[in-house]
Amino acid sequence: MEKTHTKGDWSILDTMEIVAMPSQTKIGRLDFISETDLAQGAPEMLANGKLMAAAPDLLKALQDINRHWSEGNFSRETNLWEAMDKAIKKATK
Repeated sequence: MEKTHTKGDWSILDTMEIVAMPSQTKIGRLDFISETDLAQGAPEMLANGKLMAAAPDLLKALQDINRHWSEGNFSRETNLWEAMDKAIKKATK
């Protein structure tokens, strides 16, 4: 049985909740000690949240590239690489 995840464009909100857009279905929440801790620089927590929010985009980019290559096409198809770059930026910027 194939496992599925909540569909949608996942985003991380200022409240540290990860939601699927546009419905804002809650995926999860990053916990922190206090608002002060977050304000004083919990960059690792925010980076983790961005990576989690980008997970569906990263998965889709990998699946598309895998499908493309499994069909014997090893060319650098522009839209596949653009999708991959966009997913990486979402996870890291």
